[in-house]
Amino acid sequence: MQQPSIMSERMVLRPLMEKDAPVVRRLARNRKIAYTTPWVFLPYSEKQALLWIASTADHFAQRTSVEFGIQLKCGGRLVGLVGLDHMIAHDSVAELWFIITVACWGNGYATEAGRAAVQFGFEHLGLNRICGYHMVRNPASGRVLAKLGMKREGLLRQHVRKNEIFADVALMALLREEWAKITPHPNILARSRGECARSRVSGQNDFWSVGQSRCLRRKHPRHSRSGI
Repeated sequence: MQQPSIMSERMVLRPLMEKDAPVVRRLARNRKIAYTTPWVFLPYSEKQALLWIASTADHFAQRTSVEFGIQLKCGGRLVGLVGLDHMIAHDSVAELWFIITVACWGNGYATEAGRAAVQFGFEHLGLNRICGYHMVRNPASGRVLAKLGMKREGLLRQHVRKNEIFADVALMALLREEWAKITPHPNILARSRGECARSRVSGQNDFWSVGQSRCLRRKHPRHSRSGI
């Protein structure tokens, strides 16, 4: 089963492509992003970016993680990345992460992309719990997680080291039963899990639309040259 794309109001979360390597590299090398991100897990060179992008299809096939490029519908610009990592099938858990290019901070893109990824995780992947981490010195990411419905569960004191300084990290999480109570269609989950499992998902010609209870086949939009 190949990874589908997700449509939301202003963006398409789509599988990453080779042409995205320069954007991924620039995101990973941005100092402001590195300073506010708990762990450096993205590639630094374009060659490493290509290898990482090539591995994302296997990640989804093996259900260990799913990574998306955040592409705006208007103009086709790639403005960031979002994903569900550290997926454990037995426990039905995953970790949400997101990175938005600095020039686009403050536009609500992280919240919109995060909401779409969370809904995809609960409805399509059948997750029961999605958590997220943010550095305490980066309260903006904490506010994004809170908008998604996550509750703070703990504080990991001096959990990461950045520039030789140990920093605290906060843990937040959302359960499926909590998410169902705050969604516009709380009974959508029961329908979508079975229907999505029966749907044909054949890669980039398939779209999973946020707010819908089934996988929908739609013509894939033409992606323009992406960039920061």
